[in-house]
Amino acid sequence: MGPDPSIFAEIQVSHGFLIAHYMDNSDDLSAQRGGQHNKDRIAAQRKWLAHFLAPRLGKRGSKKDAYDAALDLIHTRLADAPQPPFGRDWYEVMLNTSTDDFVDSLSPDRMTKDRIRELAGQPDDDIPPR
Repeated sequence: MGPDPSIFAEIQVSHGFLIAHYMDNSDDLSAQRGGQHNKDRIAAQRKWLAHFLAPRLGKRGSKKDAYDAALDLIHTRLADAPQPPFGRDWYEVMLNTSTDDFVDSLSPDRMTKDRIRELAGQPDDDIPPR
């Protein structure tokens, strides 16, 4: 008498489930990780922008003029440098391509002078040079 054939069928089915699970390379947390990366990048871009804007605001500096100077700098870096500090994509995502202005999260309406000064007071070791 030999082994029961149904045992081998059960082993094969179990093996199939185990292999499918082992070989699955999907990442259930990728959306959360991506969201955190975007938050970190936007926070760094706000800080970079604040470090650029703060000295130009002074006591009576115009926020619009300071923002225009920041836009000019970004356009210059993207046009001149083949690979600007932190990469082209770091700067490109700061701009709204349809309006040629900053994206909403970096807009002058969202960045008050007090917030700019607060961010400018933070260390700048994790952002590109200005």
